[in-house]
Amino acid sequence: PWAETLTAASSSQGQAFLDTFRQVMVKPPNQDVVALALDAVRAHLSRVRPEGDPDLDYPALVAEAAEYTARDRRACECVDLMPGLRGQIESLRILSGLGYGVLRPVLRDSTAIGSLMRKKLQPLTAPLHTCIDRLTRGTA
Repeated sequence: PWAETLTAASSSQGQAFLDTFRQVMVKPPNQDVVALALDAVRAHLSRVRPEGDPDLDYPALVAEAAEYTARDRRACECVDLMPGLRGQIESLRILSGLGYGVLRPVLRDSTAIGSLMRKKLQPLTAPLHTCIDRLTRGTA
């Protein structure tokens, strides 16, 4: 599913989807919108994570993506053919695992909204933007 998903993410529709997700995460109005956006991205990329929501925090999700990319036969085949794809494949794997697990550590029991919520989300949104950049700009 990696080649197909990378191709879809590179299409104009895929790029628009990722750009929309980025914009939602730049200035979300409340925590529900953030949670729904994460769920939507996970569902959109479910093809590369058929096992579903891993409920992991962000650092664990990054580690899992690196490990998975190194051991999954199909991911390895893509990377062997084009080594520059490793970052994009890892980004797809990370984004496909988004959910409440990544929010739990940054929001905990917070009811913050607006600018306070965005400040609390910064440790998550900055690396998510890096993942999106890898897929929209082809950066490593």
